[in-house]
Amino acid sequence: MFLLPLLSLLSFIPLLALLPLPTLEAAAVTISDELNAINELISTSSWTTLEQLTSMGIQYQSTVKREENICLQYYKAVAEYHLGKVKASIGDFRSATELCSGAANLGDIYGGLAESLLVDRQVRASIEEYKQAIRYSETVARKTMYEVKMEKAKSWIVDFELHRVQEPSASDFDLCSLNDFSEAQYTQLSYTSKKQISDNSNRANNNNYAAASPPSPSNPSSSSLSIGLISSDWRVHPISTLLRGMIQHLASKSGVELYIFSVNDIKSVPNVDDGWWLRNITGTVGPTNFLDLKGLDEAEMTKVIKHKGLDCLVDLNGKTLGNSLGLFKHRLAQVQVTYLGLPQTTGLEYMDYFVADVSALGVDWMSEYFAESLALLDSNYIINDYRNLQGHVPKRHPFRLHAPQGRVFFSVASNFMKISEQSVEVYANIMRRVEGSKISFFEYKGVEEGRENLLREFERRGISRKRIVWIEQAPWISHTWSKTCVDVWLDSSGKNGHTTGLDSAWSGAPVISVDQGGGGMNIRAGMEWSEVGHGMKDWENLGVAVGSDSDLRMGLREKSQGRREEQGGPFDFKAGSDRFVNLLKAMVGAHGFHVLKSETKNGIPAEVEMEMEVGQPLAEGWNELVMHPSPSPSWKDKESDADAVIKLHIGGQHPSSGWTIVDVSPRAEVDLVTGMDDLSVFGDGSVDVIYASHVLEHGYHGVEPPCGGGGHSILATLTEWARVLKRGSGKLYVSVPDLSVLAKLFVDPRMSAQGKFKIMRIMYGGQTDAHDYHMVGFEHDILEAYFLEAGLCNFKAVEDFGFFQDTSIAVLDFDNFPKELGLKISLNVVAEVCDN
Repeated sequence: MFLLPLLSLLSFIPLLALLPLPTLEAAAVTISDELNAINELISTSSWTTLEQLTSMGIQYQSTVKREENICLQYYKAVAEYHLGKVKASIGDFRSATELCSGAANLGDIYGGLAESLLVDRQVRASIEEYKQAIRYSETVARKTMYEVKMEKAKSWIVDFELHRVQEPSASDFDLCSLNDFSEAQYTQLSYTSKKQISDNSNRANNNNYAAASPPSPSNPSSSSLSIGLISSDWRVHPISTLLRGMIQHLASKSGVELYIFSVNDIKSVPNVDDGWWLRNITGTVGPTNFLDLKGLDEAEMTKVIKHKGLDCLVDLNGKTLGNSLGLFKHRLAQVQVTYLGLPQTTGLEYMDYFVADVSALGVDWMSEYFAESLALLDSNYIINDYRNLQGHVPKRHPFRLHAPQGRVFFSVASNFMKISEQSVEVYANIMRRVEGSKISFFEYKGVEEGRENLLREFERRGISRKRIVWIEQAPWISHTWSKTCVDVWLDSSGKNGHTTGLDSAWSGAPVISVDQGGGGMNIRAGMEWSEVGHGMKDWENLGVAVGSDSDLRMGLREKSQGRREEQGGPFDFKAGSDRFVNLLKAMVGAHGFHVLKSETKNGIPAEVEMEMEVGQPLAEGWNELVMHPSPSPSWKDKESDADAVIKLHIGGQHPSSGWTIVDVSPRAEVDLVTGMDDLSVFGDGSVDVIYASHVLEHGYHGVEPPCGGGGHSILATLTEWARVLKRGSGKLYVSVPDLSVLAKLFVDPRMSAQGKFKIMRIMYGGQTDAHDYHMVGFEHDILEAYFLEAGLCNFKAVEDFGFFQDTSIAVLDFDNFPKELGLKISLNVVAEVCDN
């Protein structure tokens, strides 16, 4: 959240022993140990544990004096923020600014306070704290980040007098992955930077999660589809109000087993009982299928979810406050999906699919900004329950309290944060051109801080404040009826459409939106129910045309109202739910077919190609799906014969009869795409031969690197290989660069500079891509020690395996270098699984 430095993690030391608790001597642990323990909790999103332990540590610090203390108030506030205890986090961040005024990360402490205040809609106070964050940040990148965040906060109060700050890029944040970004930080980046970070994320995170195997299906012989929905927003929130109908439909649908997982349980409105939604959903699926994970740590939540043996787990948060995206790295289901949350990529390689529709995400640029594969429905992806919960709206007379008699009444449903200066410019131009018209805005929480600024912006453009109408927010059950007084809805140019657009469309009035072109999902989501201008001027002209022509308005109103009852339309929750289930079925069966993105023409998805050799039928509703290319798992064909010899070539480059190539990169010749430490598709003692040449040195020997290369532990990899090898007959053949030979060659005075450079590249990797990094060096004794610890015995060095003409027999060729020293640079060994 606040970009904490992730220090080396001492995961093998019990965390309780590392925090300064009353039972421990103060001198027993160091500040570095405490930070390691805290960052271990942060890295696993163990917010409840972090809150409890920092509270105990704060009490202990008040009774025992040490020369140096860690600022536990700050970390307690971080935990409270993530648990949705925003008021408490504000108090502890304030305490941290006072008690830890000499802390090196004082800028981040003020930044955390500013962000919490912004979530609580204390916008002006938030801006003041961002100023302090800028003042005390020690790097230009940090200062730039908080300047951008401060300007974003100013948008909540319609303050367009921006400082001229350069938009930050991936390098400014010094982060490896989108997983390190909060929602606010991510949305502040340009689309170019988002794509850059997404690409970095794919390279850095590729198969870091591979050690986590998907759970076994709870009932493998069953034809039913088991689905899990996980969210922190099961109270009064768009997630609940939209999906209640779908949940009711799927809970009673034959062939579907539905589970609901609730995390964090953040209250929508303090001191207000908004639990009706939670109780309604719980009652719908039943207590055995509604699982409250609040208060559990990451390991416990993972165990509960995996126990259900899900086919699909659907994240409903995205990168928003209270999300549980960190859990997904444990591979909680066969297919992992993000849907309906923040309409941006999660940036996580272990999230398989992002669900949208072909209106929200045009196929012409569909993969540019997403780390996930895209699964696109052919109609509105935002399933909603308006017919059930807002069915009274079409049956009542329009609400006219706010409507000016005889004048066109425009309205903007978006909150201030979504309203850009460009949007205000268009609104004002439309009002100037449509004489006597008025425009309304809604009194969202915090509106008082920005109301006067918005009025001044209109006055600067020649629009009297008397033409601005303010509408009080109505209770949820009545809010769409109160919006029926509007003649024309004007969308915003930023995050448009979505639930705000659905609300407007359900009220029956035409919605005028804008498409500014590619770049992000927030540009086009919801266009299916809108009249769309292409570019700002076209948007303005469309608004003027509709506002000036009463017959046109009437025709568009009739069209909008007709869509409310349209079978299969945007408000048919049963049809939408069935399409969604068909989509999930297609995902589960996706390894049997794919779409070749390169064959898309003129914005039309390419046809789905069936991988006939797999022998699996297309899932029902396959034609609703657009997907990225996915390799055919032809290894399954080789594994299907129980008597067949299984020989795995880890990191192989060229197909060879009888060998299954396993590699982290999905190249054409690769049979099984996975990390070298994850052979979970093979049972214990099922593999005859494993061959790996110049692969093992790409793993790491200690703490996992924060990003890039070295995605697999050496010991975990060797242990996994020992697990799958047949005891007694299975053989492991490993070739690695021999560090003793390379070191001897490197220091030889006769070696040229060019020769030393070649040797350096062998030692550290060619670094031609994200996986071509060497993280460790081996010689005979070191490699044998690793083998023994992993349960591999009968370690024997050999000259040549006799399998392939590859790096295992590579010989260096240097001009004018004595051949008698020997230039064969590989250590080749054979081993077997130990008897005990």
